[in-house]
Order: sequence, then C-alpha cells, then structure tokens
Amino acid sequence: MRGIEVAVAPAPVPESVPVGAMLATDGLQYVQTRDGAKHLSLIPESIGELSDPPTPPAR
Repeated sequence: MRGIEVAVAPAPVPESVPVGAMLATDGLQYVQTRDGAKHLSLIPESIGELSDPPTPPAR
C-alpha cells in the first residue's frame, strides 16, 4: 500500500444535541450531554420573575 486518499468535508450542524439526561420545570432546565457535561439554565421568560418587584411611590 502506497497511500490512502481522503476527502474531508465539514459535517452539518445538528438541529438538536443528543443528551443523556434532561429535566425541565418552570424557568429552569438541567441537561447532561453524552460527554458528561452538565448545563443548568434559566429559561428567559422566568428571569423577569426573579427581579425585585417595583417599589410603590412614597405618599
């Protein structure tokens, strides 16, 4: 054998990442990917709920 010819092309980005475990609840999402990385995320809609309520005007 004198050599091997190889043609390389970039793989398309998958629409979703394969996960080993996923748990989601109101405003919070936990995902463990197949490589063992763990991700804890706040879902954007719930971030506003974490802020302090507006202070009522002084009388």
